[in-house]
Amino acid sequence: MKKVNHLFLYFTVIVLAFSLAACSHSKEESNSSESGMKSSKSDSAMDKSTENIGTVEDDGKSEETQRKIVYQAQVELQVKDFGDSRALIEKEVQNVKGQMINQEVFNTEGNNQEGTFTLRVPQLSFQDFLRRLQSLKGIKVTSQNIQGNDVTEEYVDLSSRLKAKQAVEARLYEFMKQAKKTEELLQISRDLGTVQEEIENIKGRMQFLDKNSEMSSVTLLIREDKVIIPDIDSKELNTWERSKQSFVQTLQGLISVISSFLVFLIGGSPVLVPIFLIGAGIWYWYRKTRRNE
Repeated sequence: MKKVNHLFLYFTVIVLAFSLAACSHSKEESNSSESGMKSSKSDSAMDKSTENIGTVEDDGKSEETQRKIVYQAQVELQVKDFGDSRALIEKEVQNVKGQMINQEVFNTEGNNQEGTFTLRVPQLSFQDFLRRLQSLKGIKVTSQNIQGNDVTEEYVDLSSRLKAKQAVEARLYEFMKQAKKTEELLQISRDLGTVQEEIENIKGRMQFLDKNSEMSSVTLLIREDKVIIPDIDSKELNTWERSKQSFVQTLQGLISVISSFLVFLIGGSPVLVPIFLIGAGIWYWYRKTRRNE
């Protein structure tokens, strides 16, 4: 009987030992699985943070590439032939997909032509267009002035203001839905109108900056420098007709002089005849006296 009890106790101890070992092993596996999950979570978090860093850097680069600069250029040109040079310039404007906004042409005192042209060319083709002007035949660039205005900061500020005004607009719409009194509705409507007007002004300014940063302005002052030799037209010579006119004018002048002289003699005869007689008497007496001597 005692042997049976000892065997039962011995068996019970062995079972308890195995059960404890199994529990400890299961705990170790659960701990290892939890640590693996934690490490995977931390790795994923690190991956996300790395991705965020990459997106931030990309955003920074995109902001740098999206800077808005308004370019303006004033160029003075000296040309040999105004018409030919004008045709070449218009062709170059078409090649870069630009626009001719305004043009003014007039003649100078030397019968040469001058003109002022206002152009709009894409910003990407701005520098290339100015270089091509210098290579055109018969055209000499005498002066060139380029100015650039960076409006990126203003554009970003306008974008932030637009978002804020749009948020206010949305809140006013919500208030309008909840308003019950007429006075409240009128006040909200006035505020909403003011906000919407400010939004339109901001959008208009942003569109203006977009357009001017995408299309650069170029003002050309073109001066023609050539000696104009008039053509000899035989029809304008008219040698025979002009000779007859000159002869008639000379004859008319001679007749006019004779007529004037006769008028003077006849009209002044009451004075001229006595003077002539007295003069003739003095002359006769003088000759007679010389002969006697």
